[in-house]
Amino acid sequence: MRENGILDENGNHTYCFNCYGFIYWLLEQNAAKALEELRLIYAEFLPDVPASPDAKITPYTYYKIAQTKHAFTYWNVISSLADMKPGDLLIYIPIGYTLSDIPPPPGTKHGTHVMMVDQLARNDDGFTISVIDSTQRLHNKYDARYSAGGIGKSTNIKITAGAEPGQMTLQWSEQGEIHHKLFAILRLKSQKE
Repeated sequence: MRENGILDENGNHTYCFNCYGFIYWLLEQNAAKALEELRLIYAEFLPDVPASPDAKITPYTYYKIAQTKHAFTYWNVISSLADMKPGDLLIYIPIGYTLSDIPPPPGTKHGTHVMMVDQLARNDDGFTISVIDSTQRLHNKYDARYSAGGIGKSTNIKITAGAEPGQMTLQWSEQGEIHHKLFAILRLKSQKE
């Protein structure tokens, strides 16, 4: 299996990421105190959530952290898709998803994801967004990755509000399958807040 990552000038992988590893690395490089706050909340309020094999925060853990109703210093929890903005972390997990004590093998598709919203346009029934993420596969024909996977930007993703609060539908491509998910949105607070 080819790992996702950033290539150096010789074409060698210098950093290899899954979706949550990439977001973790971005936060580590650009918002270390905000990342540490998430790690502390995870340790204090979610002791029953098993750690990932690489000790990073997984999409499921980001989702559970957003549900704690903690008074965050560095984060705002955004409860409505209508309030989503570029730069937000959009996390989704399947409806009814539970985390096993045994993590899935690397490369297993289990329907959770974390990504950064790059751009969004409102339309009659929801949004069309582009995201920056790391994945093993291209999301659609508009995907800006150089090959089958890795870090990149994917556009023309359709999102609508789901049947219940906290739910959404997501369609990665125009003709693609419609996925029903639970979502959470985390936004870094600006220096002014």
